[in-house]
Amino acid sequence: MFIANTDKDIQALLADIGVSSFEELVAQIPAEFLKAKFDLPPALTEIELKKHIAELACANKKMLNFAGAGAYEHFIPAGVNALAGRGEFTTAYTPYQAEASQGTLQTIYEFQSSICALFDMDVANASMYEAATALVESITATLKITSRNKVLIPQALNPHYKKTIETYFQNNPQVKIEEIPCTDGTIDEKEFSALLDEDTACVVLANPNFYGCIENAQEISDKTHGNKSLLIAVVNPISLALLTPPGQYDADFAIAEGQPLGNALNYGGPYLGIFT
Repeated sequence: MFIANTDKDIQALLADIGVSSFEELVAQIPAEFLKAKFDLPPALTEIELKKHIAELACANKKMLNFAGAGAYEHFIPAGVNALAGRGEFTTAYTPYQAEASQGTLQTIYEFQSSICALFDMDVANASMYEAATALVESITATLKITSRNKVLIPQALNPHYKKTIETYFQNNPQVKIEEIPCTDGTIDEKEFSALLDEDTACVVLANPNFYGCIENAQEISDKTHGNKSLLIAVVNPISLALLTPPGQYDADFAIAEGQPLGNALNYGGPYLGIFT
């Protein structure tokens, strides 16, 4: 909000600061900066400005995007923006009362219901910061549920997720993070069986893993639960159109990065941590 000050107000403010004039207040700033002359073109109308910006945008090079490790430039169907921008979701009821949140609540309900169906899990939240934090929260939950202190993570887990786990638990020496080696791109099941013991709170299963390989999810799940440990599945939601969803191999928690579901990489912070 702009507040107009009278000359009397200005003098009172300057006196309170301890100077006699505005020029004295900014005396340390070189004059060329205070009275700089900018070589700006004449002002444009809104139509002219939009045309000019469009011409500048057309000069950009469209390059192939090979980003990976959780940042993917998927095709986004036109229906995504059409649904996200519907008025009943964004401005439901009246915008100046608490009922305005009804649109948001419906959106969250639809999101959670769809995620539960896709993952074949009972409950979904809406949502964590991103997949790495969702994974850490699920690990924390298993430590509390089982009263155990050992966490097994696969070698082929996203390295950013590994770093996040390390950051969260680095000051808690009671929590032991151990890595399951891989053979031919997937979990070495002999090594896995050897690492699984009575201290194991949970096993993290990335499927597909960071190498793009498909794990033997059901067998890993059976061994994990046979040890009375909990299973955390880390999945790509897009892959669940083809792969067995986590609920069908009895995952206790299933987390994912939601960016592939329709957020563009230039969305600002395009990530969301699905937690089920």
